[in-house]
Amino acid sequence: GDSPSAKRMFDALISGCIPVILSHDFVWPFSPEFDKTAPIPVPSTTYSSMSFTNGGEAGNIAVLNPNDYSIRLQTIDHQEPKFDERICQRISNQTDLQSVLEAIPAEEVKRLKQGVEQAGYAYSYYQKRSNLPDNP
Repeated sequence: GDSPSAKRMFDALISGCIPVILSHDFVWPFSPEFDKTAPIPVPSTTYSSMSFTNGGEAGNIAVLNPNDYSIRLQTIDHQEPKFDERICQRISNQTDLQSVLEAIPAEEVKRLKQGVEQAGYAYSYYQKRSNLPDNP
């Protein structure tokens, strides 16, 4: 997604992708980022049995921790060009975005993918029906 109001971030979650956020402005709804008074879910809980660190109750609203399903990087680290496109050579000693993402340990990717599944369910803008097949 390229704006906070775009649904592409939610499409990414529903598709099983781990969103990478390079924005200080993007805020996930139904999260402590959006509502500072929202109960904070205990990490690695399941969607159907969330418990909260500050004693809050979820009611009908899912409260999600974005650190469980997305990666947020500092924008400043990725603003400057890393390659000169005219000569196809590296012009910066800073680590490029691809290298940062490739360095994430497999265990962390697995944990994030589990969170993506939960967040995708919570952010789904349609209701799955058991009498219809899932999209492959």
